[in-house]
Amino acid sequence: MSNERAEPETAEDLLGELRALLAEGVVKLGLNFKRLGEMDSPVGAESDSMRWVLATLAASMIAFFIGRWAATAIVFVSACALYATVGRRWVRRRIVQRVEETALNNMAVWQKLWRFGGVTLTAKRDDLPACVAPAGNWAVLVRSLRDARRPGAPSRRDQT
Repeated sequence: MSNERAEPETAEDLLGELRALLAEGVVKLGLNFKRLGEMDSPVGAESDSMRWVLATLAASMIAFFIGRWAATAIVFVSACALYATVGRRWVRRRIVQRVEETALNNMAVWQKLWRFGGVTLTAKRDDLPACVAPAGNWAVLVRSLRDARRPGAPSRRDQT
């Protein structure tokens, strides 16, 4: 009797398989940034957006004391444009970073994120539908992709 397990059975093992599938490019991770940026999101941080708001307010207040209303309006519009071009990308990058570093390495956070929604797993194979949180079952997708990678495993097209 072998000490090796034939296949992962725990959710943590399947999450590890998902990380491997993502690293290999077998699965693509799609994120709904509007949903994941909400206050209740397990990977969202209100401080990411608030630092831009507070910096805008501070710069506008300083501009008011220097040049009154005209300077305040110019600074405020410039800060809003800066957020729309640079800030939003920075916030999205932080969300991606939290998903990759925290959620994909911590089963409790991953389960909260999956129940929250805003995540889509798409297999590169055309015969598998996208798995959308929270309705989809990510573990079934991981198992089917893992089993298909095994040598001699019949493909779904072979079974039809």
